[in-house]
Amino acid sequence: MSSFNLGGVTFGSGLSVPSLGKANTRTGISVPKVGSISANAGIDVSKGLRGITGGIELKKDNGNVFTSGASKKSFEDKSHQAISSYFIGPQAENLDYFKDNINVILENLKKGRLNYFPGDGEFITDEIQASETFQKRTASVSKAVGELSDLLSRTSIPFFSPRYQAHMCTDLSMPAMLGFFATMLYNPNNVAFEASPLTTSIELMVGDQMCEMLGYNPSTSPNYNTSQPDPWGHITCDGTIANLESMW
Repeated sequence: MSSFNLGGVTFGSGLSVPSLGKANTRTGISVPKVGSISANAGIDVSKGLRGITGGIELKKDNGNVFTSGASKKSFEDKSHQAISSYFIGPQAENLDYFKDNINVILENLKKGRLNYFPGDGEFITDEIQASETFQKRTASVSKAVGELSDLLSRTSIPFFSPRYQAHMCTDLSMPAMLGFFATMLYNPNNVAFEASPLTTSIELMVGDQMCEMLGYNPSTSPNYNTSQPDPWGHITCDGTIANLESMW
């Protein structure tokens, strides 16, 4: 493995840097137009990399390419094991768990609809589903879904990989996606309690939890102080609105 010295720091990464304007490696990875590169002396680069990527170490594969995988130490780290259970994973390692939960959500959706006035009978009959028009429309939707998902998988930034550090995008947690997907199917509108009986209650509960976590004094807290104002919180449409409301 080749090494080079930059600013008093030795990099043992397998990269060769003929100039600061361009970095190349014999492994086939190239970084054109890197621009200026700087580092502080005394930094242990290998440890810094593992710190950034959460237990990922880079290693040569047959001397040709770089592959990433969890370091041996992270296998034994309970915190790493716990966090690993929350994400689909860089190589879709947990996708089967995600699918299982999606199926549970869809089965409960089916159960809920069948239990609502079951005597009404089918609205979309077998005859409708067998019709040419219905078949064409469903085939069209399936084609569009396949094309869109294929384009997204091939052209989106690799935010899910520990190799990618360019933007403030990270992999999405499975609990967050499952909660969003499950709730979206019921289309609740939190503008009024009658349009969102469950999600409004959850909104109030989570608002109190957030207030307590940030050091405020919600009435639901076991240490509630009646002499202090009772804080509250609510769901906003995005982060910008949340920031504006926090200033208001």
